[in-house]
Amino acid sequence: MTTGSATLYYENDTGLTFETDVVGHAFDDGTTDDFVQTSDVYVGFNDSATETEYAAFLITPAAGLSAIAGVYKSSLVLSTLSQVSSRTLRVYGLEYASSQASSVTSLTALQGLTKTAAYADATSNAGASFLAWDITTIIEELQGVGSWSTTSPIQLYLEDTGAAATGLDKRILIDAGNVTTSRIAILMDDGSELGTGVGEIP
Repeated sequence: MTTGSATLYYENDTGLTFETDVVGHAFDDGTTDDFVQTSDVYVGFNDSATETEYAAFLITPAAGLSAIAGVYKSSLVLSTLSQVSSRTLRVYGLEYASSQASSVTSLTALQGLTKTAAYADATSNAGASFLAWDITTIIEELQGVGSWSTTSPIQLYLEDTGAAATGLDKRILIDAGNVTTSRIAILMDDGSELGTGVGEIP
């Protein structure tokens, strides 16, 4: 019989949601290189008419995360309105201590922002309603950004690592405005979370 003791932490469905009046997708169809502010965010490639690439810009409010706080685990979960299977979606942090929303005016501009060396991948599934990533190393790298403070937002760049499929629409549609599912959860070393909803069972 196994004996001993352990501390169990539990986490409710809370976390950092996204600024729905700022997030959106950037796209380039070879003629138009633009950004659309929308909470229904496309990522991937659409070749049903003209080959077009889409990537996402996501940003939270001030995260309340200091540069020296100990992060135990962080996850990103995004609700999806539609998925196609077997696409690899890669997320990077954007290495800035203040919002870069005003500079995200096109896919070229978005891709030109400084990204974290750390990234995380998730594989899409047509039968799923969400995507999830472990972004712990991304968050820890962002804490090392110059001038990072509790007022800094978490900003993310999300792309499809693949290529267009001839004649097909292979985009993923993300519901960034779904505050129940689309969020960043950060569990601290002491068992607390940024926000409410984490407790300890002794």
